[in-house]
Amino acid sequence: MPGGFPLTKWWTFQLVLTDSSLGPKARLVYPRLLKYHNNRTGQCNPSEERLGLDLGYTDRSIRA
Repeated sequence: MPGGFPLTKWWTFQLVLTDSSLGPKARLVYPRLLKYHNNRTGQCNPSEERLGLDLGYTDRSIRA
């Protein structure tokens, strides 16, 4: 889906930001996961440590 996939990411991001069932940390982690998502392979494999460093949280906090 070459041209359409970034739009899919955008709408997913919007849904996450407005989902009242998610806590504030989850709302920060999910967009970061989108950053690491590989459009070509469909994989997203950042470590919990990497996400924690990016967001200023511990890896334990990311797991929670």
